[in-house]
Amino acid sequence: MSLNTRINLARCIIFGGGLKASPLQELCHTSVLNLNLRPGHTVLEESLSHLAEIQTSMDNPLSVRVVYGKPVPAPDIPRPRDGLEVSVMQEPRSWRGPAGVLLDACGDLPADANILVLQGAAWFRRSLKGLVVDHSLRGAEVTVAETHGHSPAGAYLIRRSALEFVPAQGFLDLKEQLLGKLIREKRRVHVHTLELPGVRQLRTLEHFLTAAQIASGGRAQWSIIDQTADVDRGALVVHSVVMKNARIGPGAVVARSIVLEGAHVPAGAEVIDTVIGHAAQRKIPGSIRSARLSRTLT
Repeated sequence: MSLNTRINLARCIIFGGGLKASPLQELCHTSVLNLNLRPGHTVLEESLSHLAEIQTSMDNPLSVRVVYGKPVPAPDIPRPRDGLEVSVMQEPRSWRGPAGVLLDACGDLPADANILVLQGAAWFRRSLKGLVVDHSLRGAEVTVAETHGHSPAGAYLIRRSALEFVPAQGFLDLKEQLLGKLIREKRRVHVHTLELPGVRQLRTLEHFLTAAQIASGGRAQWSIIDQTADVDRGALVVHSVVMKNARIGPGAVVARSIVLEGAHVPAGAEVIDTVIGHAAQRKIPGSIRSARLSRTLT
């Protein structure tokens, strides 16, 4: 089977976070999926680009459900893409765990349906098409994507029949519990190694800024500034992401930080190693300079 083979994929589920927020999510008033990895291009849209490529080898549109749960905010509905039917939905029930949420979101599918499951707060740097093709080629019930370092990559192909072990009520984890049960039952579980450079997890501010630097070309001195942002010529922005309609006043310093959509950094303020959004605007002091600013900005 080649990468040009027609693909039979019923649905993609993107987990947008829930139950316990990541360290990066705790800094944001918005979903991590809404953050810009490139100017005007969010984490969610990076994943959708891979799905659009997969869909070109399908005979039908691809249903994509972005599922989130409390306390994580709902991600924005992305721009329409040909071949993708994208919807955003809250977890139907709380305390279900990833496997339980997957059953709740895909319980309407037939037993032989293939489901692609993606961790939302991750940047997949290469095509996922090989993962989907490999799953079909091997006739696996579950295919687990791994990195070249043999760590879970946050992507799975799961046949709907594998979800028969998920209870209709209660919590069930995907990696430790469901996969462990399938292996004990000697079901066909396969591991697929993603192409280099693989995937980058986006769980901390440092993770995200490193990914943004790579996405911007890997330059030593970099920033990602949306074209709609208003950055005063007298401001200094280094190693940071400034999203649309944000404002940075004269004399302000923004370093190793994210300025969220519509946020305002006032004149003379110094924002270091943090995320600034609407909820934080009234709390920005005139200066938050600390020993951290003396660190090398390279």
